[in-house]
Amino acid sequence: MRELISIIVPVYNVEKYLARCLESILEQTYKDLEVILVDDGSTDASPQICDQYAEKDKRIRVVHKKNGGLSDARNCGMRIMRGNYVIFIDSDDLVHKQAVELLYQNIKKYNADICYAEHVRFSKMSEISEEEYKHVKVDVLTGREMERRAISIRSEREVIAPNKLYKKEIFNGISFPVGKYHEDMYTTYKVIYNAKKSVYINANLYYYFMNSESITHNFSLKKVKDSIDASAEQIAFFKKEKDMEFFLKAQRIFLVSVIWQYYKMRNEEKKCKLQYISFIQEKKSYLTKPLYKLLFSIFKSFPDVVSFGISLLRRIKTGCKSY
Repeated sequence: MRELISIIVPVYNVEKYLARCLESILEQTYKDLEVILVDDGSTDASPQICDQYAEKDKRIRVVHKKNGGLSDARNCGMRIMRGNYVIFIDSDDLVHKQAVELLYQNIKKYNADICYAEHVRFSKMSEISEEEYKHVKVDVLTGREMERRAISIRSEREVIAPNKLYKKEIFNGISFPVGKYHEDMYTTYKVIYNAKKSVYINANLYYYFMNSESITHNFSLKKVKDSIDASAEQIAFFKKEKDMEFFLKAQRIFLVSVIWQYYKMRNEEKKCKLQYISFIQEKKSYLTKPLYKLLFSIFKSFPDVVSFGISLLRRIKTGCKSY
């Protein structure tokens, strides 16, 4: 007997994109679904669209609530879900019609706690592939192997929440941080740490919409601070777990993040930069490795010099690739 899989979709002011998202979910080849639409206080036609789809398909449940943000909406969905497995989908994104089927088949086949796939960005529907997957290449990982991938500089595939199928039980004691940006950075590494086995599928199953109108592309000092705080929390988490390997890896990522975030602010006002430097003053205590503490102090004293160095290295690297 096939199991019920819960799909949680936070919804907030996405009237232009919601229908196509829901159509991609309802067209899944795996049919035993519970689709939870959490209307997070939308002020456009999104609530009505949710209700209309719920009337057409009994698998859809709708919750209307006051605005609390993406994390609050996901947490709300998890509190009422009935399935033993869960997938998160953002309401302006799309999923391949075989996404749930392939994720479920492989999480069961390998008795894993997480199964995840590739995600691709798109801005036009013409960029969406309708390729049918008959065979997929998989990579079976221990929980620690996946954590090593997640605690790395280029880890987006492992860190984002929506491209994965999870056993519900590995979220025990874990929720998304309300009021924070970069919610996946605060959460996914903890979930992965609870997993004994994970499976990676080399298939493009999740389509991330690059919305030029989205406020997520605009600069926000709070977003920057939340990103740094998320990295700092990782260090504290692994310290508490007495896991020296990941404790040191998290420090390295934290240091890189501190410098990289400043580099991305290079075109912002001086006031923002000064506020950022002031903010990170108190963060040095998260670093224990002498080399990292030294590099942090150098950056704090000469942030623009370090930022320029990063820019120069990027240009050299780009130039080498052109030959």
